[in-house]
Amino acid sequence: ADYLELDGFDVHFFGANVPQDDLVAMMRAESPDVIGLSVTMSFNMPALREAVARLRAVTAAPIFVGGHAIELSRDAALALGVAIAGKRPDELLATARRLAGVGP
Repeated sequence: ADYLELDGFDVHFFGANVPQDDLVAMMRAESPDVIGLSVTMSFNMPALREAVARLRAVTAAPIFVGGHAIELSRDAALALGVAIAGKRPDELLATARRLAGVGP
């Protein structure tokens, strides 16, 4: 979130363990250009799958994901049809810019 904000994105950081109902409500209210999600622990991958499905039901915004669990389960993330943020800040920024349709 910090790297994105420093790059000029208007970031709404919700922190860990956001209830999915709250996440969906916020996406309805905010109409974001792009959504970034992070998952650290592999046992949270089912929650990520559910979150992506629920978000897609309320927004057409592109979604990217990152975090340690994604690095361990890249194929699972790609199967969700989401972009992978990358391991480094420059990869994250490039992914976010591409999905949002801004900058180089």
